[in-house]
Amino acid sequence: MVADDYEIIRSCIRQIVTDEQDMTVVGEAANGREVLDQLKQTEVDLVILDFYMPVLDGLSTLSEIRKSYPTLPVIMLSALSEEMYKTKILKAGASGFIDKETVPEDLVNEIRKVLSGGIFV
Repeated sequence: MVADDYEIIRSCIRQIVTDEQDMTVVGEAANGREVLDQLKQTEVDLVILDFYMPVLDGLSTLSEIRKSYPTLPVIMLSALSEEMYKTKILKAGASGFIDKETVPEDLVNEIRKVLSGGIFV
């Protein structure tokens, strides 16, 4: 699942993921509330979650995901690359952090690493 309030970001990530033969995007959301609603209806292996979103931001959404789906991998997506944000995000329970400047190949590698049980920062 991909969650970002900008359609163009969701579209780019969807294209990168679906270009991989063994990956697909099963859900998209523009805010945290939509993420939580969709998780009740759709089985997902991983959530890519934007840090800043309307209605329910990324950290609040991550907190709710951890309560209901404690083992679901969540990669936080942000334009903020400063170390203090990465640390805060990982302490909140994210499985990884992706800077919005990440190149497509690295995004795929990061997804694969998290899905295999690793933590990427």
